[in-house]
Amino acid sequence: MQSINNKHTRFAFVFSLCALLAVGVLFSGCKDDDDDDGTQIWTVGPGNLERGENLKVNGQKLGSVASVILPSLDGSGIEISRSDFKEVSDSHFEVTLPQDRNLVSGPVKIKLSDGSIIETKVSIKVGSLVIDKFAPLSAKAGQEVTITGEYLSLVQSVVFTSNQIVEQADFVSQSNTEIVVKVPEAAQSGTVGVSDGDVTVYASEKISLALPSVTEVEAKDYKPGVDKIIINGKDLDLVKTVSFQGSEVVDFDSQSETAITFTVPATTKAGDFYIIPASEINIKAGSIALVNPVVEDVVYPDGLDYYLLGQSVTFKGTDLDLITSVSLGSLSVSEEDITVADDHNSLTVKLAAEAQNGATFVTDNGTTISKDLNIVPFLIYGTENPEPGQQVNVNCGLTSTISGVNLQYLSAIAVNGFNATDIKVNDDGTSADYFVVSQAAGASGTWTADGFVTAATNGATVKQSVWAGAPSRPFFLNLPKNAEGGTSIFVNGANFDKINKIEIGGVNAAFSVQDNNNVFINVPAALEEGAYDIALTYDGDQVDKSFSIKVASSVMVLWSGESTLGWDAGKAGFFLDADLSDLEVGGLVKIYMKQLSNDPAWSYLGFRVDQWNEDANWPQYNFSQVAPGEEVVWAFKLTAEQLATLKNLYIYGEGNTAITKITYGEKE
Repeated sequence: MQSINNKHTRFAFVFSLCALLAVGVLFSGCKDDDDDDGTQIWTVGPGNLERGENLKVNGQKLGSVASVILPSLDGSGIEISRSDFKEVSDSHFEVTLPQDRNLVSGPVKIKLSDGSIIETKVSIKVGSLVIDKFAPLSAKAGQEVTITGEYLSLVQSVVFTSNQIVEQADFVSQSNTEIVVKVPEAAQSGTVGVSDGDVTVYASEKISLALPSVTEVEAKDYKPGVDKIIINGKDLDLVKTVSFQGSEVVDFDSQSETAITFTVPATTKAGDFYIIPASEINIKAGSIALVNPVVEDVVYPDGLDYYLLGQSVTFKGTDLDLITSVSLGSLSVSEEDITVADDHNSLTVKLAAEAQNGATFVTDNGTTISKDLNIVPFLIYGTENPEPGQQVNVNCGLTSTISGVNLQYLSAIAVNGFNATDIKVNDDGTSADYFVVSQAAGASGTWTADGFVTAATNGATVKQSVWAGAPSRPFFLNLPKNAEGGTSIFVNGANFDKINKIEIGGVNAAFSVQDNNNVFINVPAALEEGAYDIALTYDGDQVDKSFSIKVASSVMVLWSGESTLGWDAGKAGFFLDADLSDLEVGGLVKIYMKQLSNDPAWSYLGFRVDQWNEDANWPQYNFSQVAPGEEVVWAFKLTAEQLATLKNLYIYGEGNTAITKITYGEKE
């Protein structure tokens, strides 16, 4: 039964022989190194031999050699006398290694006729390990197997297929003729070998190791996370893992040679599954089918086609306990807002303030179900026709009121593009007060199909037609945001014939009514810079303070200091960091500059909409005609295109130019 790794052994033999012949005396063992006239051993080899092969000895005056002593298992040595030498001459002889089982690897000694011993420096390697047989030829992991042979006391490890090694310390028992070991858990069917640390000898027969097998799995739809599955078969005690798509099971409720029981994991997906022993061989166990939740289409209450925010929606179906998350639009519903009935046939979701249209249900194993769900945040009744979605009438310039349902979820109102302020919703959400400026009505009132726009907490918008009624009192339509003290502003609007007095910041302002829709107002020169309310007194003693204006000095300084620009100065430019919110189309900008370059032809100043890109809407100032040291002022009026790009304005220069101030609003 023995099969030694012949390729390895023959290679070692040839290698050793070549090495010995090449180095000559490297492996010599001498009684007296200085005695050139005595017996000398030059070479002993080859180093790797089998029993029955010849050991060759070369040297000088070998006729005095009486015997060769080979290493033995019992330590006494095996002595081969001169009469058994072969190919004998004064410089060479050969010794045939005996078939004695006592022969082992070790150093070779030469005994001379005078009884002295030459200790050679050569140790021979004898292929001493022999496997006669092992049993049983069929086994399973953890079972004991017995290896019989020769020189097995030299074995340091037993090797199974898939590089599963049983070390000597883990042997059940060991003698010179027998080793008993347990088959490792991860071993696979194949070869069995023994190793002394250098040479491994393999048995000619292979071991067949049992693998777990499945005979039956109940065919049904399993409910993930709920149902138990029983796998019946053979050698199932070897199973370490059951692998499904999406899950693995390593802890079983029960396990024996014939059955494994466990709960199907919640993340399991339908499809093939496998049992895996310690050898990591995947063995198909079958295919599993799963129960999935069924969600029916939503049923709206009272014949409606929507739910309102804050209400609870109940979805009917089956196995709804498998649903682990619900989304309404982009909103992930919190666990406390989801309730599953005990019979698992209904699921209720509370519509939070941010809930949006559409419902998505997801299970632990990734099954996704989508259902249509129409959510209306609130209902706004028409003013004259108290039905949802009808026309709303607004008293612009005064506090108005809308009525409806669920208005607590109202977040904003706009009328004809003008945002309402002071929105106040009553406690039960049935009405809301708000204020929209007079300008929303135009000069005499405006009807717009979708002009009444409301926004909800969930981001939805609701549009309705609107009649924006103009107030009967005076109001402005195009009041400038800014004005300079001591100047006159022209304003149009309505009902100016009713104005008795105008005050700005409590200071009386002279005015001249041109007609019912146009008026000139003189801004008091005494006013300092700042924002002021405008008080309109009309119809004798009525006062309206819903308008305001900023009063500025004649010059607004946007930037001041000294910044030297241009590559000659080492600084290309800078971003204009200033409050530009009050600038208007047609406003005059002035830049105060100084020429510093001695070569004016290469100096200029310009603007970019960012640090690198030119913009045709902005001019450049050429310093070619400006003498060195001369101060100049560059003035230009803002266009609409320039005003739109002021936010990212970058001022840059070439040559060597200094900027000391940038102003707005100065007269030409």
